Amino acid sequence: MQQLVPYLLGKEHPLGSRLFSVQKCVRTGDIDDVGDERHLTFFEMMGNWSLGDYFKEESIALSYRFLTEELGIDPKKLSATVFEGYDQVALDTESMDIWKKVGLDASAIVPLPKENNWWPVYGAKGPCGPDTEIHYDTGIPYEGPENYPGGENPRYLEIWNNVFMEFACDGEGNFTKLSKQNVDTGMGLERMAMILQGAPTVFETDIFRPLIEAVEKATGVAYPGFVKSGHEMNEHETLTTKAFRIVVDHIRSSSFIIADGVSPSNEGRGYVLRRLLRRAVYNLRALKEDAPTILPDLVAIIRDQMGDFYPEIVERFDIVVQVITLEMEKFLQTLARGEKILEKAIADAKISGGIISGEAAFQLHDTFGFPISLTTEIAKKHAIEVDMEAYTSAYEEQQQRSREGSKDMFARGREAVQTALEGLPKTDFRGYELTATGAPLLFMRGAKILKVIPSGEREFALVLDATVFYAESGGQVGDTGTIGDDSFQFHVVDTQKYDDVWVHFGEIDGHSTVSSFELEGREVFCHVAEDRRRRIMASHTGAHLLHKALKKYLGDSIEQAGSYVDAERTRFDFSCARALTTEELTLIEQEVNDAINSWHPVKKEEMPLAKAREIGAIGLFTDKYGETVRVVSIGDSYSVEFCGGTHVSNTSEIGIARILKESSVASGVRRIEMLTGVNVYEQLVRHEGILSTLAEETKSTSFADVVDKVEQMKAQLKSLESQQKDMEMQRAKTVAEELSTRIEGGVILAKVDLDSMDALKQVAHILKSRGESKAGLIANATGSYVLYSTDAALSARAVFDRIKDVVGGKGGGNDGMVQGVGMNMNAFGEITSAHFAG
Repeated sequence: MQQLVPYLLGKEHPLGSRLFSVQKCVRTGDIDDVGDERHLTFFEMMGNWSLGDYFKEESIALSYRFLTEELGIDPKKLSATVFEGYDQVALDTESMDIWKKVGLDASAIVPLPKENNWWPVYGAKGPCGPDTEIHYDTGIPYEGPENYPGGENPRYLEIWNNVFMEFACDGEGNFTKLSKQNVDTGMGLERMAMILQGAPTVFETDIFRPLIEAVEKATGVAYPGFVKSGHEMNEHETLTTKAFRIVVDHIRSSSFIIADGVSPSNEGRGYVLRRLLRRAVYNLRALKEDAPTILPDLVAIIRDQMGDFYPEIVERFDIVVQVITLEMEKFLQTLARGEKILEKAIADAKISGGIISGEAAFQLHDTFGFPISLTTEIAKKHAIEVDMEAYTSAYEEQQQRSREGSKDMFARGREAVQTALEGLPKTDFRGYELTATGAPLLFMRGAKILKVIPSGEREFALVLDATVFYAESGGQVGDTGTIGDDSFQFHVVDTQKYDDVWVHFGEIDGHSTVSSFELEGREVFCHVAEDRRRRIMASHTGAHLLHKALKKYLGDSIEQAGSYVDAERTRFDFSCARALTTEELTLIEQEVNDAINSWHPVKKEEMPLAKAREIGAIGLFTDKYGETVRVVSIGDSYSVEFCGGTHVSNTSEIGIARILKESSVASGVRRIEMLTGVNVYEQLVRHEGILSTLAEETKSTSFADVVDKVEQMKAQLKSLESQQKDMEMQRAKTVAEELSTRIEGGVILAKVDLDSMDALKQVAHILKSRGESKAGLIANATGSYVLYSTDAALSARAVFDRIKDVVGGKGGGNDGMVQGVGMNMNAFGEITSAHFAG
């Protein structure tokens, strides 16, 4: 929908006024509902649009005719919901009358509020309008309060939605009619398959059957859903069915998310992916201990099923399997640790009042993959409760993060800017030509200001008819510089591209004599910050050379997973399951520098996509290309890539490249950060300054001598530390002798002048070995402590649980000895031998 906003607002679409699509969709807002009859996190949405062409009457009639005549669905099983009206917008009687006209009984037409039948959120800025949803009566018995179409119930299944985009909202609750009335419809493929195949749920269709049968074969567990519908199952069958459904749904979602370039992480889209994979692994493991190992086989089934329509799942198959396998292995290790965390939470709860904290329960759910239902079930067996209020609070925060991660899969915040840019012509970008022609570098006169968008006292966004400023795209940052004339200066701090319009963000110089209201229509000069652009060009061409070097030494299976180039460095992400060796990094860096020193010419040209493919041009797998593409070629086919960025004219202009570091970004994705050109020189100067300081401080005669001096100092320090430790251990023996004379009630309580934990433990071991006291608490001035017991009937852990309310602190150990830190030494004197009573 987002990409159609300008056309919903009135702009002519190049493909006409009637469009249709079938697209893969990921939605995780109701992830916990997956496992019932209808909810999925991944589904295929079939849709069509009318951009100012037909409207409500034609749309509803076409929908009804397609469902009843083309697909043969019984009209008696269909019902519709319409917008009941709110605030400035009245009840949608027009849609109600049309539904009656096409054949629906009045009792099958249900008005519902804005939460159900308005898109998007009522009052949100941008194009919007009422919708009418079509529901199918599945016949599943239901007697709850929401037993009506559009209610929360298993009986009525939403199968089609017609959104009537007839208004524009200003974001403050005010609506105006759009110049064109539009329609956006959507019908879920999986739900339609369920109806047409007479299946009780979406999971018993031929879409999911091959995946479920593969899980059955691998686990030896029969899927109850093939022979029973949900309401007839016992508790065990219900849990088993839900586990199957979560696995097959989540592996579809995960496979396509990874194929679209996302890797597991702890934020945004990566967080959504990680959660999906972990739920799939956990539920497979619940079916059979070693079942998660079949995940790659399930991906192969998805590839064979859907690869003809979505070729990315074929092209990226190896990467998808690699990422899933690594995340699975990592999570299984995490899960094993989680089980230990649960055991400890239960033990702590038994001591602290029989309640597992909500924070601990959520950590088990979110970090270690334990569903809250499992935590509460296990806790119940131990007569322990879970703080569900605190858990719910933590869970709701996580849900918000998940929703934000899903939103990241679409363009954010573009509507407001696009509305301000409505009607503006495509920007004429001249930054390529001026760089290449020998004219004053990135300087241009005669550009006209078309639009001034205020965003503060002196902060604005300027739109020009032509520009030499590169707008951020393809991993390359936007240009900075100045725009202006004799009367004003506009300092550009960033350049962004919205569709085909370049927007220059910045502020007007305080010395300017022209007000912002006088700028539109003014002819000005544009001057890009030249040194910064040169550095960016070197970084970008360096990224292409790095890509080539990686493929040479790691193989053609290595693929770019993203990049970011600016004036400081090149950051290049690539698919790889392991860390690179020092030797590999040396060879890769040398390859880049050999290419730089080979004086390769760098050619940039536009050509038909077919020709670019023919000459072997490669690109980022997530990018979509038009019929005409820009190709950057280095040398005689040394490197040929799709690229819209700016580059040097010859590799020799880069000068030198230096790899800073190689690291992990996510499962199956590595990152190299690299400096080029003058940035390398500046780093060398900084490092030389550091070495000079070290040489001076160590009294070295040369830089080479610094290493020997440092090694000598390290040896001396190690010797001194060893001597100090020996002295402290000797001191510990003296302290222990002294404390053995201070036993009261069989207990020793003492603050001692010993710094290290090792020394405190030494004192405790000596006192335990003497057997003169049944227990003791030895602490130092910083609050480190050791608590010991020599009495089998007296647990050191139990004693600490009693005294921590007095002195605080934290620690761990066993019944014989507990050690820790953080005691409040001001309250130490309040501890008595009574706290050690068995």
